[in-house]
Amino acid sequence: MIVSAIPPVLFAFTDSPGKALLVIVVYILVQQVEGRLTIAVGMPRTVKLHPAVIAVGVLVVIRACSARSPSTRAGRSGPPPA
Repeated sequence: MIVSAIPPVLFAFTDSPGKALLVIVVYILVQQVEGRLTIAVGMPRTVKLHPAVIAVGVLVVIRACSARSPSTRAGRSGPPPA
């Protein structure tokens, strides 16, 4: 989560703005590696399902959540149509 980056960034900023920027870059890189590699590889092994089954499940959950909340639909802004 982004909130978890605030304390280390503020701490680094007390030393120099450059170090704070470096902390932000490292934080983003770690989050990307974890989100795209570790979870994608580890989850299928843990639950013993084919990666395609997990991908379809994620898409179904996203679709179900967006169907319940009109504000999360892509391309929609404002109140739902009457």
